[in-house]
Amino acid sequence: NIDNLPQKCTVYQCASRPVRSASFSPGGTKFVTGGIDGCVRVWNTNPPGLYQIISGLSGVVGTVSWSHQGTRFLTASYDGIVSVWDWQQSTTRWECIYQHNLTQNAPGGQNIHCTMAIWSLNDVYIISAFTDSKIRVWESISGKLIHTWDIHNKEIYVL
Repeated sequence: NIDNLPQKCTVYQCASRPVRSASFSPGGTKFVTGGIDGCVRVWNTNPPGLYQIISGLSGVVGTVSWSHQGTRFLTASYDGIVSVWDWQQSTTRWECIYQHNLTQNAPGGQNIHCTMAIWSLNDVYIISAFTDSKIRVWESISGKLIHTWDIHNKEIYVL
């Protein structure tokens, strides 16, 4: 009888809009989702449920990625903004510690989308890809831009 089998799947109702990206925390106790509604959701896995909704992002959240140490996660939006979120013990909330908005400095008002961003293995750097054909590397603590590679002639979508 199928009703007597152990539960292997939990369905999380996110929103009426599609999710574009999801990432588990190390150990799998939480995961984060980003979608076309411009919201980021942090979920608990045990017990299952929504922990926090981060709203007010101005574009589609195309990438979310949990740091390997599990203390931070990043979001990358189609509006050109890469944000790093840190756990604040005092408020028990995830809060943005910095953002990079590349669209505001784009030549000719060019609309630059961040298509993907990932952490280095030691969480010291963030590597990001953009529709302006550039790969950018940032320090993950300070947010300082370390290097820009301009070696592609088309948009970059996967790192």
